[in-house]
Amino acid sequence: MRKNGTIVLLVLFLAAVLTFESKGDEPDQRSLYVDRIQKTAEIMDVFPVDLIAREGPISCFEKGSWIPGVGIRNELNSESFRLFYDFCQLALDATPEDINECVSYLPQASAKEKALILTVFYVYAYPWERQGMVNNSSEKSEAIKTRSWFSLLFPCEVFDLRVRKEYQRNSEDSEKLSKIVAQFAENDEIAFQAVKVKEGYESDNMANMRLKLNETREICRKLKTGSDDPYLRIELRKELVNGIRWKYLNSSTKIISDLLYVAYTSDTFDLARSGLVPKLGNASEKPKTLGQIAQELLESWDSSQTPDDEGTKAGTDIVDQETQTVLDF
Repeated sequence: MRKNGTIVLLVLFLAAVLTFESKGDEPDQRSLYVDRIQKTAEIMDVFPVDLIAREGPISCFEKGSWIPGVGIRNELNSESFRLFYDFCQLALDATPEDINECVSYLPQASAKEKALILTVFYVYAYPWERQGMVNNSSEKSEAIKTRSWFSLLFPCEVFDLRVRKEYQRNSEDSEKLSKIVAQFAENDEIAFQAVKVKEGYESDNMANMRLKLNETREICRKLKTGSDDPYLRIELRKELVNGIRWKYLNSSTKIISDLLYVAYTSDTFDLARSGLVPKLGNASEKPKTLGQIAQELLESWDSSQTPDDEGTKAGTDIVDQETQTVLDF
């Protein structure tokens, strides 16, 4: 009898332990998206946020000129560009629940994590779907005067948009998230330290870009696109990317990232008509503060393109723990 009682107690104890461990695992499951933000912040040093949001204090676009310019960033190699590409995908993959998690985590986040989270808010809320495809060089010449690189590339589906298409947004989402971003506009914490380019790095970076250029051209040949350089034409980008995803299933993300790395300068320079050649520069030679990044996002937050209040609306509440502002998604 005592033996049976001992067995029963042991079973109950194990059940309690397993229940406790299960409950203890739940927060980790809920914060999976935040975990990815944290891991990105740990390894990302170069953050070309102006490729996403083109207006603001740290934009490399030349204001007032007849043709904007970004140029080749000599602090941005193919590896750091891949981190940026993966972050863009992460931002596009955000669900309303992920946004809830980010807002809850925001008060305790580091300055770099806050910068990434605020950019996620911008990418989540902005109506990229209303930006049309560029179909020829004349359309591109006009588009690059007002649209960001991210905006030009979104219709080409260079990112996987399956998650984003599941969740429709409304004007309240944009307004409430922009108010959170605005709270950090005067913050002088350094989010991204200055990136110093070592001697000889410029030539190394150009060699890296030439290598990726040759690899991209070889892939275009294998896809029988009819041209070695179709990746330079935005109007052909969607078909090319779809071909890469079909033929290179397991490595398509890296290939697409490398393709964009060798093409991002031509995307923002109308080379065919202007004859200009992108110049080398270091857009990260000065540190980026959290306030500068917030202002970059706010000045690019075009309210005239905010989506109508249509479609479904997730029923979770987002609470800003610093201001107690309740956001309904």
